[in-house]
Amino acid sequence: MGKKKEQKRTMAVKKKSPVPAKKKSPAIIKKKPKAAAGKKPPVAGKKKAGTVVKKKPTAPVVKKPAPPIRKKPVSHPPKKPAAPLPKKKVSQTPQKPTVSHPKKPATVRPKRPAAPVSKKPAIRTPPKPVLSQIKVPAAPRPPDFRGYLQVYTGNGKGKTTAALGLALRAAGWGLRTYMIQFMKKGKYGELITAQKRLSQFLLIEQCGMPGFHHVENGISSEERSIAEKGLARAQRAIASGRFQIVILDEINTVLHFKIISLESVLRLLANKPPHVELVLTGRFAPPEILNRADLITEMREVRHYYQKGVLARLGIEK
Repeated sequence: MGKKKEQKRTMAVKKKSPVPAKKKSPAIIKKKPKAAAGKKPPVAGKKKAGTVVKKKPTAPVVKKPAPPIRKKPVSHPPKKPAAPLPKKKVSQTPQKPTVSHPKKPATVRPKRPAAPVSKKPAIRTPPKPVLSQIKVPAAPRPPDFRGYLQVYTGNGKGKTTAALGLALRAAGWGLRTYMIQFMKKGKYGELITAQKRLSQFLLIEQCGMPGFHHVENGISSEERSIAEKGLARAQRAIASGRFQIVILDEINTVLHFKIISLESVLRLLANKPPHVELVLTGRFAPPEILNRADLITEMREVRHYYQKGVLARLGIEK
């Protein structure tokens, strides 16, 4: 036991005793060998020809798997509890018992035969109003009104237009005008105006064949009968007392082509009442008419755009 204690003490003394520091050896500077005369020093980085350089084996690149994307938990607000439905009130009154009635047998009616469908249905045009059927009150008659005979003639444009202007002016004062158009059959602007806007003051009727009248083709018996009926209508309008102005449009042209006899027109002028203004229009007015006229206006043509190929226009000539 005593030996062991002594050994321990000696070991402890040895550990505590300082170790002598080693002396540094002087630095040895190595001199670079001088290059021989006429020889260039070797360049660093270049290798001699014929030497085989061994490449070091590169370690295989191992791709690391991408870490999994962790989704953050989405926190939803807590749902509110649904409100309880109101309880239905149960009626305590006793229900009436249902009585089942026997069903009546369904009556089958026979189908009516379908009417035959015609390809072209017949269009019924209403008859034209006759002067005696038109209810026009008597025209107001001024106390000192006196009617005269006016004639609008000549080759220029504006004869019918002047007569319509006279009717328009008369309507402004409450006077009524009857106009019958000879040798005309078609849709003109004055017809639309008289029917839709001036029906109380202006009545226009036509007695002619559709299309333009050519003298070279001759005059048919139908044209003569239509013109004679138109003259009879004008006589009834003059004698009715319903109109203060009566216009015979294109009557001068009818007399020139001898569609109506001159004696029948002169007879009408002789029977004209003094309170009716009578207007005759149309080119080629005969001298017998001009001798009886109180006013004569001759439309003289100086220039007309018809010579340049301009045809009749809506609202101007129609």
